[in-house]
Amino acid sequence: MILFHGTTEDNIKNIKRNGLLASTQDQWIMEVTKENVCCLSNEPTSGEGGSPIYFAGRHSRSNNQNGYLVVISLPVETFIEKRIAIFDNKIIDDYAQYHFFLREEFRQKGFELYKTLTKINAKNLDSIPIQKIEQRLIVPSQDQRTYYKKLPYSERELSYKIENIILSEHLYQFIKFIGGWNCFYDFLHFHFSTFSDDTYKKIKQRSPRHNADFWQQFYQRYSQGHPHFQEWFSPLWLKNKMQESACKNSQILTSSIEKKYIVGFIHVTNAAGVVSRFRPVKKHHKRQARYTLGKRIWREVYRMIRKIE
Repeated sequence: MILFHGTTEDNIKNIKRNGLLASTQDQWIMEVTKENVCCLSNEPTSGEGGSPIYFAGRHSRSNNQNGYLVVISLPVETFIEKRIAIFDNKIIDDYAQYHFFLREEFRQKGFELYKTLTKINAKNLDSIPIQKIEQRLIVPSQDQRTYYKKLPYSERELSYKIENIILSEHLYQFIKFIGGWNCFYDFLHFHFSTFSDDTYKKIKQRSPRHNADFWQQFYQRYSQGHPHFQEWFSPLWLKNKMQESACKNSQILTSSIEKKYIVGFIHVTNAAGVVSRFRPVKKHHKRQARYTLGKRIWREVYRMIRKIE
């Protein structure tokens, strides 16, 4: 089984010496896996959230480093032994943006938002006045600074104010993502309709902050609920979407890979982008360009394997 891992040239020497170590510490992944992992893919150009060639080239321009694909060949039985989890890349990407990064702000402000919107009692909440504020609102969010891409929000530092509650743009974008204020009120109602001020204060006091335990305890209150909202901020939401087998857009999480399974390294990016021998022609559509790039890399992989054999 051929697998790929994207990295930069400063890591190559260590990988040659020690193999590919399970060192990914992204908390949104580790809450599910309970251990450090290697992030692999069975395609060099898998989709958004975990493409090996993206990770090979993400620091090429800023750090003037070459990017490489680590090519790995695992026997099927070894792969089964080392496999920890498999997820669709887009699922992990959505979980990080719309679940994991949001939950601390939601924990701080969700109950007050619910009480405020209940008090307003408008028939159409999407018409309620929202004040836009040009200021940065900092809400602690684990690992968000090291997320793999810049989140697609306005360049201006915006916050939003409803009554006396100030929301970050991240939470405001989530409200739009979920379908607007009416849908968001349904989301709040599912989470907080069974709480009084005292009960919510108690569950906050007896639960540790900044980890998954609060949300796992929080969701134990619900035996049945809206299927779209169930476990939204709990790591169980991601865990329940684990795949049995890998597809073209999968992120494969494994334990460490010994150096004997590493076939070789392919230089794929530099400061100018994808190196010329793999670069598709510019007139190609983005999807066609990705297909062409992947096809050329696979040809190189087959050459490497033939040399070994």
